[in-house]
Amino acid sequence: MRYSLIITLVLIAVQLKSQNSGNDLNSLTQEKKNIESQIEALKVRLSQVNSKIASLNSGTSTIILSSTSNGLINGTVSTGGATFRNAPSTSGQIITTLKEGETIYLYNEVNNLYIKAKYYGKDGWISYLNLKSTPEIEELMKAENKTPTNTAQPATKIRTVDTNSPTYKRLVKIYGSSNTIKIMNGEIWKGMSHGMVMESLGQPTEQKTNKTEKGLEEIWKYGNKEIIFLNGSVEKFN
Repeated sequence: MRYSLIITLVLIAVQLKSQNSGNDLNSLTQEKKNIESQIEALKVRLSQVNSKIASLNSGTSTIILSSTSNGLINGTVSTGGATFRNAPSTSGQIITTLKEGETIYLYNEVNNLYIKAKYYGKDGWISYLNLKSTPEIEELMKAENKTPTNTAQPATKIRTVDTNSPTYKRLVKIYGSSNTIKIMNGEIWKGMSHGMVMESLGQPTEQKTNKTEKGLEEIWKYGNKEIIFLNGSVEKFN
């Protein structure tokens, strides 16, 4: 009788413990669901807040979604990304940087190799060399490079540069005033050295070297654009 009572009490204790464990499991499962629901709600709210922050930082609540209504040309940033500046030269202040594949909207306005553009409501300049080639962009560049037929004088290229900037003062000692001004405006021409191209366009995204009958050929790539050196100086570019 005594042993039977003990066994009964043990069985009751085990049953109660099992019931309590089940209750704890159900409670924890429900708590987990509540937490997951709160996390999802917070994610949605975070997305909304990030969108508002981006809108406020850009100074506008409207993002351009299409070029069909505003007359701008769609541009896509090429390999290596791009720098969006407030002036059409490497000395222009950086507004922001763009990643490969991002869309930027281009005006019908070119200064040297820079195209005026709009990005999240802000106007600035982006290098043609940092954009993926499209028929519209190529036509824009061709139109800019045409010499007017209604005048006997060649078109004057306007170059802007801050002669008080540390960059100008450093480069003018090496390359002279004329070349420095062209370099700081992001220009490329035949005969440039490696250093001049680096100062003008920055670090290439890709480099290749070939031995030819004429000598050592080096190809520097900037997105879809190529600078070709022959024996240490620029031979051609596209």
